[in-house]
Amino acid sequence: MDSTVTIDILWACFKSDGGLVSFRKFFDSIYAPLCRYAYLIVKDRMDAEEIVLDLFIYLWKNREKINIESSVGSYLFRSVRNRAINFLRSRPGPGVPIDDIESWLSVPDSLSDVDAEDISYLVREAICSLPPKCKEVFSRSRSGGLSNEQIASEMGISVKTVEAHMTRALKTLRIKLKKMYFFFFML
Repeated sequence: MDSTVTIDILWACFKSDGGLVSFRKFFDSIYAPLCRYAYLIVKDRMDAEEIVLDLFIYLWKNREKINIESSVGSYLFRSVRNRAINFLRSRPGPGVPIDDIESWLSVPDSLSDVDAEDISYLVREAICSLPPKCKEVFSRSRSGGLSNEQIASEMGISVKTVEAHMTRALKTLRIKLKKMYFFFFML
């Protein structure tokens, strides 16, 4: 199931029963990605966690009043971004440089953007872990856009061997990405 849909469902469950158990599930599903996102802005782990925890306290206290029209994930990431920027502005010392504000605006503010970056990284990691021949066949097929026949001809192997390498690569990637993606969101 799409993580955005899952977060929307968990939020709806929490809103309907208002209980601690459903809030905990909602919290656990999105806390780590929100902290990583806040860290991109404030560059301090403790401050990032404090910003995210403050948001969750706000959500808990105002759960009956909050009405989220769009994606819950987008709302949360936008809220974290705004809180992080306000946090930096409120710090003693010189004001926030304009260059920094422009860079924050370029930081993705939706769950899908963050997921895309994370997934891209995980895919590259998984591809790098493939055996050399398997990786070469996969790269020529996906990055190079070559057909199985072209790959076989260039590498001096049979088409069946190319197909076997592709099957192995896709199976390995599918398994690794499931494990890595699960682990990544458990951090």
